[in-house]
Amino acid sequence: MLDWLARHSWMQIALVSLVAACIYLPFLGVRPLDSTEGHRAVPAWTMLESGDYWHQKMFGLTYIRKPPGIAWAIAASSSWLGESPFAARLPSAIVAILMSVLAWWYGRRWFGGPGTRLAGVSAGLAQALIPLMWSPGRTAEIEMINNLGTQMFAFGLIDMMVFRPNARIGATERDESPFAFLRDLCGSARDALLPTAGIAVAALAKGPASLPVLGGVLIGGCVAARSVRPLATRGVWIVLLLGIGGTSMLLLKFAIANDTPDAVREDVAGQFLWSFQRVTGVLTLIPMAMLSALPTSLVLLAPLARTPDEQVGRIARTLAGAWVLSVVVLMLAGVSNARYAMPAAVLIAPLAPVAFAALRSRSGEQDVRGDGLIARVRQRVVSPVAWAFVMSLGAWWFVALTSLSPTQDQQAAVAAARHLSGLATTPGTLWANDAIEARPDVLWIMQKESPGLCVLWAKSQEQLLGGKLPSPGDYMLLRTDAQSGEGTRYESLAKTTALIRLGAAQVRRYEFTLYRVRTNTWPLPP
Repeated sequence: MLDWLARHSWMQIALVSLVAACIYLPFLGVRPLDSTEGHRAVPAWTMLESGDYWHQKMFGLTYIRKPPGIAWAIAASSSWLGESPFAARLPSAIVAILMSVLAWWYGRRWFGGPGTRLAGVSAGLAQALIPLMWSPGRTAEIEMINNLGTQMFAFGLIDMMVFRPNARIGATERDESPFAFLRDLCGSARDALLPTAGIAVAALAKGPASLPVLGGVLIGGCVAARSVRPLATRGVWIVLLLGIGGTSMLLLKFAIANDTPDAVREDVAGQFLWSFQRVTGVLTLIPMAMLSALPTSLVLLAPLARTPDEQVGRIARTLAGAWVLSVVVLMLAGVSNARYAMPAAVLIAPLAPVAFAALRSRSGEQDVRGDGLIARVRQRVVSPVAWAFVMSLGAWWFVALTSLSPTQDQQAAVAAARHLSGLATTPGTLWANDAIEARPDVLWIMQKESPGLCVLWAKSQEQLLGGKLPSPGDYMLLRTDAQSGEGTRYESLAKTTALIRLGAAQVRRYEFTLYRVRTNTWPLPP
């Protein structure tokens, strides 16, 4: 059976795709939107309804905390399937399947040989079955699209720099044909398409988040080769010039289209980079990143084993070294959350065939020394088939636990939105701020449930004092839980006739209270 599978590439692709599809597609739309998924889906659906795919908005305000990649993907999916949790999550699931196929392709290309004919299958299944990817691959978040872009440019660049050492600048001087340089340049441009597109995909999904991986791949290729000559590969500079240049133009167009005074932006330095409060997380980032990717991250030890093929060893060292360098760069930048090292995890899967080959070789050596029974047991335990079977059971158990039957907390957002929209019996504008910051999906459902209700994001009191005051008959949705200050700021008004309390609802740790505005002559709280 395995010999037959090794001879048929199309069956290998089918197997890898089927396993990935069984993990990422079932019950995808059973759960309502949760956590921060609303921050990705609501701008996408607003974009789809307005028809303006360059201006990213949410409830009246320009919203550019994230690049438009995920919004475009969700808008495209929703234009076909409608505005639903399934449509919002489908792009991440499709991307996860594509990543498995891409890992199969490069695992087979780099490490496939007489003794490792199923190298591509090992790599593809390792990508599909890495637990770190299961959750983001089944949610409407930006991580998986960014991971795909990172995988595309990382594998494409490694293929140029390490797998093809003869593609360096000046290698064509030995060819006497007058068109040799042009022909090789066209070949380099063709090979540069995938990594160039990868840079664009990653940047449009999560901005510069994957730059450490780009630097890790470039430096890792040189370290593995013990030379800077891999940087002289012609295609590398085509990738960098076209990828960074072209993506910068797209992001510039997006920035100009969203250059408005009310734009809601991300404070990257304040939220994610160096802070004394996060020193412990920064210093432990490398081991935590390794632990978060278990058990698949154990294959990062594979390059420590000797390999008979120098090129195989060089590629393996490049992948492992690029992962280490990427996480080190993140640590030096002050990143404390191992979640942000996820893009580097795309470098792990292709090492699976190298790791399995090394373990099986070691088991064989022990068998020769007379330790037959133990060696045969170990050989079966570490076989790719046994590993894939056990990990598949774990993946499907994860899917069943998280998606088959939504919990009460997961359903709370829809229940709260319907309850609150039922209290807004007359048309009007609903003013909110902290409620939108917490769960924009709740207000989106309220707006859909009550067609006469128009949600307006009152981001700051300066906007209100600038002339946008609630009119009598409008609504205010305030967060009255302990984590928000809105309940305290408006407490005095809530005790008077200026605001009439209509009701409240709980969504996980958030409490939302709906008020009716009776008069707009009252002063706003400080």
